[in-house]
Amino acid sequence: NKSLLVCPNPAKDSFNVYFNDFDQDATLSLSDLMGREVLCREGVRNGDTLSVKLPSGNYIVTIKNNFLSLQSKIVIL
Repeated sequence: NKSLLVCPNPAKDSFNVYFNDFDQDATLSLSDLMGREVLCREGVRNGDTLSVKLPSGNYIVTIKNNFLSLQSKIVIL
């Protein structure tokens, strides 16, 4: 079962990402609802905590590697 969990959601300064079916590090990108990438981190692992300093709003979290891409929405307060 391929899934991406982002918590807490809504988040303020940081959030954790939990994903399965990735045997290697992944790339995480955070985009606003207009599709503009506002954050990109490489080498992300299952359970990592990411610190963010972004304007309040709705964002799309994408985790991907060479074989798979998963997305989830997050609200930044």
